[in-house]
Amino acid sequence: MHKHQATFAAREQLPLLTYVTGEMHLYQGTPHTLRMHPTTGPAKVVLQEPGYLDLHAPLTSTTAQRAQALAHWYRQRLREQLPALLEKWQPIVGVQANAWAIKQMKTRWGTCNIQARRIWLNLELIKRPLPCLEYVVVHELTHLHERYHNAHFWGLMDRFMPDWRQHKAELNRVYLGSAPGPDAC
Repeated sequence: MHKHQATFAAREQLPLLTYVTGEMHLYQGTPHTLRMHPTTGPAKVVLQEPGYLDLHAPLTSTTAQRAQALAHWYRQRLREQLPALLEKWQPIVGVQANAWAIKQMKTRWGTCNIQARRIWLNLELIKRPLPCLEYVVVHELTHLHERYHNAHFWGLMDRFMPDWRQHKAELNRVYLGSAPGPDAC
């Protein structure tokens, strides 16, 4: 029990975000400085200059509205990337997912509904390095071969993605329970 408590205590705590200029936000494992720009139109996020995320939002926007705009942008980026990742990994894993979806999860990076052959991926994955996202895609696809996290499952993971342990360790350093922001979109 103490071992588990120490493991959780050592995890990276996600900061409480207020979505103001100068704040750091991750995108694919790289920190970006947020720059707020007042606008009269709807809120939008732009990644133009390396190292910066530009959030255009009305001066009267609330923290929740700015968080929702950034979550919407993150969701769009993840939606754009997933089809190519599935196209890459489904032949390697030897299974086909019937559907995939994205949602904000507080305790999991992904999940798989074996009967429906549907995988769910945590929106927070777009903030982690791309190999971490690939690891979760492969992990969830592997559940279409083996439901349980047993020796057979991990043997399949070794075959499909030999370096999976390093990506799992990277994700295990993050404490999802404090993931801020609404599940927008």
